[in-house]
Amino acid sequence: MTQSQVQDFVWLHAAADGIYKIKLRASFVSTSGSPSSYIDDFYVVVQLKEFPSRYDAALRCLLNSDTLCLHIHDPAVRAPVDRERPAKWPARVVHDSTIINALVHQGIADEHAVYNMSHEPHLILAVRRPKEIECRPNFNVKRKVEAVLQFRPDVNPTPRGQGGLQLFGARSTESPTSSDIRLKMKLHRYLLRGYGFFETLRENAETQPPMQLAQGRSLPAVNLLPASQHIVDALMEDVVPRDRKRFCTYFSRVPLGFGLITGEPGFGKTTVLSVATLGMSIGFGPIYACAATDVAADNFAEHLNRISEKFTSRLNEAKALGESPARRILIVRGYDIDDEVAAFHKLLENPRIGDKAAPPYNFALKPKWRLHLSLAFWLLVALRSPAVRPFHGDDPVGIHSLQLYLDNQSNLKRLRNVATGVIGYQEYKNGHTVDADRIRFIMSQKILRCTNIFCTNISLSCQRPYDFWKSLAKGIAVDEANNVGRPDLYSVWGNTLLPCLLCGDDKQLEPRVVSFGQKDKKGHSVNRLEEDGKLSLFFLSKGIAGLCFA
Repeated sequence: MTQSQVQDFVWLHAAADGIYKIKLRASFVSTSGSPSSYIDDFYVVVQLKEFPSRYDAALRCLLNSDTLCLHIHDPAVRAPVDRERPAKWPARVVHDSTIINALVHQGIADEHAVYNMSHEPHLILAVRRPKEIECRPNFNVKRKVEAVLQFRPDVNPTPRGQGGLQLFGARSTESPTSSDIRLKMKLHRYLLRGYGFFETLRENAETQPPMQLAQGRSLPAVNLLPASQHIVDALMEDVVPRDRKRFCTYFSRVPLGFGLITGEPGFGKTTVLSVATLGMSIGFGPIYACAATDVAADNFAEHLNRISEKFTSRLNEAKALGESPARRILIVRGYDIDDEVAAFHKLLENPRIGDKAAPPYNFALKPKWRLHLSLAFWLLVALRSPAVRPFHGDDPVGIHSLQLYLDNQSNLKRLRNVATGVIGYQEYKNGHTVDADRIRFIMSQKILRCTNIFCTNISLSCQRPYDFWKSLAKGIAVDEANNVGRPDLYSVWGNTLLPCLLCGDDKQLEPRVVSFGQKDKKGHSVNRLEEDGKLSLFFLSKGIAGLCFA
């Protein structure tokens, strides 16, 4: 499996190195018609007439990347050292019509000249003069290879929360012993290999007391539902009535704590997954939720939050007068931490812009940040900002604690005032302000630390500060799992068999293999394991009897 990932990367990396050495002519066009010394954004027409055809397939793959970079060489530079250090500008591909309008509007070329140009091989980029070098390679392949190698027999257990699977399904508040961890790791390896568990269970049964031999030879199971029946009943209100009994039967005894949810599109799979994930959070503790794409992660987080709100309302309606109210489960949709801080400051300045506060990671990327359920959202809720919904009495315990902390910090008074509109943003900027590091501290230490379910795309789970939170998780839940490659899943899951729920269907896309179908000049596949890379664990596990809730 590691070779599948490496070969998928090496072909494209080698082609990128080859393309980097090719110098092509390019024309720069102002996006606004202003003099070039006063603007930062340009359209660039790169002539591809002399571009080697052997790199055509690789170029198409690279142009789909989120991290394009244009290297600009100045022929007037005479020093050899400086010639080897081209300017690096972030870039993105744009449609021909965009620059055609700019050329005609600025009087640079008439429509006939533009028509002739469009019939020559070319590439049109939008570029931005960088304030600092922002281009850097994305080494996802290293993360994926390391995720697979953690299942070697001689490796240490990954630092993950010790929730869920105790020996033979027995719940315990004691820390698992080293023999428990070793057994979990062995069962985890056998699960992923698909070899069966007979040998492992027989070896373990031989070490059990005589009264536990029958249990020792059975496959361990995990109850993913809360222990309290009235909480389970409140959760079941969001499950279709005809499925409730089957839901409780399946999720109260999930083999190895590894469950699959599948069905046709429109079946309500994400709702079932969300209810089960909330149950896991109540029963075990922090849960890491993720999905194959940012759009899927947004959708998953929205489902979790909506069901949590209705679930909490039902619990409070059933409480007697004077009883302590139930609080909502804290769902956070995580994004790049620097984007969160930058968006927070934008919303202090203009509370009405909502999702438009998202800063681009660099010019090449379409902003993926969204306000709802983000770290910035919860901080603004606690600050009583009009940029978000009002603070609610049923809001999570962590947000109540955060609001109390913010209210009691005298050095945050001006931040509270600008957030609520007592003072204007310009007045706030002219006086003492709270710096980005303090905001980052509040987000990571005061919100993230008390989050119940944290939801991101998979690659972000391996980046700071979220990699630390992942080490505390007691289970994981993955939506659109058929589109998640096995190494990606392993990088979130770890190797100690945490409770894991996968949700998906056959209609979803397979994991992406960049080199799929590509041949070298001799007609051989550049990735001989390309078919293996398109197999998700969800797809491979569906055939195991008893694992699917469908």
